[in-house]
Amino acid sequence: MNEVIGTARYAVEEQLCIAKYFHHNRVSICASIEAAGERAFFSGEADPTQIQVVAFFTECLPFAARLVCAGSSGAEFRDASIWARHTQPSIDPVSLLAMLSLIYLMEMGTREASRDFRRASVWQRIHRQVDSYWSARTPADAPTPMRCLKLVQALGSR
Repeated sequence: MNEVIGTARYAVEEQLCIAKYFHHNRVSICASIEAAGERAFFSGEADPTQIQVVAFFTECLPFAARLVCAGSSGAEFRDASIWARHTQPSIDPVSLLAMLSLIYLMEMGTREASRDFRRASVWQRIHRQVDSYWSARTPADAPTPMRCLKLVQALGSR
């Protein structure tokens, strides 16, 4: 997962150049992701279902995509899309940038909430539920961020 976080950081900070935009709007961004996490993982089960994880990503990925479009310049977005297409040719570049941005935002939100016990517990639950779902699978069927993205895309195309 550290490699994915590093790639997410590179996409947001170096390709899209939107880290400052995220930081400036972090209160409202984090509140939206927290609310999505509370809705998706409301039961607090130790072993989340695929539906709960997909519900979280289904709500948060379009949100992240809107932030990517709003926060980056046309040239930065175009260059980042080219980079994304070369990185994962089988995935829509905007979807990939949205997923990487969401991962970046989840890390940012966790850091931001560390000083507030209630918010920190929400972010810990989001991470625990997503990580628990991913780690409970065998490597062959583990829903890595890219596999989860493909699943969300498939559900959206129905």
